[in-house]
Amino acid sequence: MRRWAIGLFIVSLILRIVGLGWELLWYDEAFTALAIKLPFLDMLAALRSDVHPPLSYLIYWASSQILGRSEFALRLPSAVIGSLAVVEMYNFARKLAGEKAGRFSSALMAILPAALYYSQEARMYSMLSLFTLLGARAVLDRNWLRWGLCLPLLVYTHNLGAIYAAILGLGGLVPEIWKHRHFFTHPRAPELFGIVLGSRVPIALGAGIAYLPWVPTLVHQISGMKGGFWLPLRDLSGVLYWMSFGTIFVRLPEMFLIHGIALVMALTTISLLALRRELRSVLLLLGITFLPPLILETASLAWRPILLDRALVPSGVMLMGLWGTGLSRLPRWVWRPLAIIAIPMLIALIVTYYLDPTHTRAPDDPTIQIVDDHWQEQDAIYHMNAHTIVSYDYYLPGKDQYTYPEVGSLAQSMTDETKIALGIKALEATPSDLRERGYKRLWLMLDVSVVSTQDEIDAGKSILATHQVLRRWEIYDEPAGTFELVLIQL
Repeated sequence: MRRWAIGLFIVSLILRIVGLGWELLWYDEAFTALAIKLPFLDMLAALRSDVHPPLSYLIYWASSQILGRSEFALRLPSAVIGSLAVVEMYNFARKLAGEKAGRFSSALMAILPAALYYSQEARMYSMLSLFTLLGARAVLDRNWLRWGLCLPLLVYTHNLGAIYAAILGLGGLVPEIWKHRHFFTHPRAPELFGIVLGSRVPIALGAGIAYLPWVPTLVHQISGMKGGFWLPLRDLSGVLYWMSFGTIFVRLPEMFLIHGIALVMALTTISLLALRRELRSVLLLLGITFLPPLILETASLAWRPILLDRALVPSGVMLMGLWGTGLSRLPRWVWRPLAIIAIPMLIALIVTYYLDPTHTRAPDDPTIQIVDDHWQEQDAIYHMNAHTIVSYDYYLPGKDQYTYPEVGSLAQSMTDETKIALGIKALEATPSDLRERGYKRLWLMLDVSVVSTQDEIDAGKSILATHQVLRRWEIYDEPAGTFELVLIQL
């Protein structure tokens, strides 16, 4: 068992280190890089009005002091944590359903694209998976100290981690309450109930108390989200979407989509059928797998958009655990037809994950090279929204950058407090202001997406109409949005 765990960690880490620094940082990672380069207290001030808790940023801030801020260095903590999560999947599934289930489940998590992808991203999602798995195994081990520690770690990693903390909390308390439900009618019920639960109640209360300092900030963040940060839902497709996106669909070429959907549905159905006589023993696994997407989709349809596919990474991981546990229960005669479907798909997934250039976090962007090649004295970069100034701060250091006042494509999530702490608010200026400061040319970044405001779009058109355009470059034009780099004369 120890040899398997050590080998599993080494293989998982190698798979996660390969290509770790190949891709450009995308917006969320660029935000991490921008936040952790601040002095510590300024970083905390910026995070107060962000949409996430501080734990992952603290880890990235500390690691950056030692490793630096290259793409590889920024993503390395996530790769290590993601590899530890694979080992923890083995420990959890083995405790839940035996050695064979542990090996199958951990092998799937080691190679499937979603687990790889989020272990190569400078964000908090591999941590969220690790703490979920640690907490789930603590429930099985009846290790209430570790259980109580994982609950606040989850909610300090991601605000939607509260859902996993609630499921694990109930998973620790409800079975014992149900098992001893007859105590409620006993004359000495309070005394006996306290004996039965032992230290679980005070530990659960301690976990809740540990979260209390964050609650005012959480309320502040929710109020700052206004209409919601994520896009609204129109149907019930989100619950089904995460099953594929959270397991194999991160970088699946279009030619394999139907094959992939069939594989996901087949594995889930086969696993549930194989475990139909053991459903009570795998209830915790099923709860963490299926309840979070149902809760988030229901809340998104009834309240405001909060269904974030990345927050469902732990549920996707648990779905891999469900597959591994189910596969470990199959008779030998099922393996050949299943292998005919699954093995070509797994090979395609691994190959395309590393080699397909069309499915990257951030596409190869000629903007940086264009600006570097044509840069002159008295030039400045001019952003129409906060999105591009965050994205390009990392890749265009040493160049004067400004942003249009009071406009931001991410205004729903990036409040003025965050902009002030990040230094973005101080960069607000009009083209006329910049001309008076002695600048001659502006590199105008026109980014239009589904979250762009009409004011921002109109302002960009007005600038183009009132200034001489020296040159234009169309960076991309896609259904999800357009991006154009325009050099104008002031």
